[in-house]
Amino acid sequence: MHTTKEVSILNNDQKYVLSNVGTGLVSQLPAPIQEKLGGLQTALNALGQDVVDAFRTDTRDMFAGTVALTQPIFMGGSIIAFNKIADIKERIAANSLDASRQSTLYTIDQAYWQVVSLHHKKQLAESYLELVKKLDADVSKMIDEGVATKSDGLSVDVKVNEAEMTLTKVNDGLVLSRMLLNQLCGLPLDEQVTLVDEQAENIAVVEISAKPDVEMAVANRPELKLLENTVALSKQATNVLKAGNLPQVALTGGYLISNPNVFNGFEKKFSGMWNVGVSVRVPIWNWGDVMLSRISCVQTRTCVWLTSVSVRV
Repeated sequence: MHTTKEVSILNNDQKYVLSNVGTGLVSQLPAPIQEKLGGLQTALNALGQDVVDAFRTDTRDMFAGTVALTQPIFMGGSIIAFNKIADIKERIAANSLDASRQSTLYTIDQAYWQVVSLHHKKQLAESYLELVKKLDADVSKMIDEGVATKSDGLSVDVKVNEAEMTLTKVNDGLVLSRMLLNQLCGLPLDEQVTLVDEQAENIAVVEISAKPDVEMAVANRPELKLLENTVALSKQATNVLKAGNLPQVALTGGYLISNPNVFNGFEKKFSGMWNVGVSVRVPIWNWGDVMLSRISCVQTRTCVWLTSVSVRV
């Protein structure tokens, strides 16, 4: 750090008196004696100037550095609360991952069976289309023989058009469903994948009688676990706020170096010292912050009537 002025232990009057101490002493003597003590006067003035120079600090350019270590002894429970918060956040990450995994598996399973369902609906739509086309051909022959009217033929034609539109919708839905399944599985959208259940003639249906089990749900559903983690995180955040309003004690130690230094008078060189101590922070007053905290504490049924002023020993 550079400053325009240096720290001065002596004021200007004291510097003048010391620099002219010989002159001041000799001037009090008779004139004949003053002539004889001229050399002593000069020597005393020089000695006084040496004292003035010795007291000069020359602190316009100052260099300082320190390495400090702090070992907490009691921090109001904040360290324990922060450790618990870290553990809770780790569990939150694991539960979030589990929830994402379950959601992804559910979505893939849903897309899988949608493809299987549309594949079998396509087969049904194709069979129905063949049936109405055959019926259309039979009705045309019956019209030619006079046993059916043109109105009957038009009604059958409408059914053929409806069957063709239904088959087109099923084909479009099947293509989009396959693309969705490929996307969820990380496969190229245009890759053709044949599912096992597409080739099955009969798909086994398993009936499950669902019985509500709250304990099992709480133990296995990651969403519920995340809610529990959020509640626990809020409690630890409250403990951190409480710890800020409790006394805190810590051991301190370190090394301090400076230039200039005052360990052997004022010296323009680097020198330092080791130090150890105890830091004590006792909350006393924090400008009404506790009053706001008290309003929140009433809702959570936790309250600490302490404030903040630091005292160091």
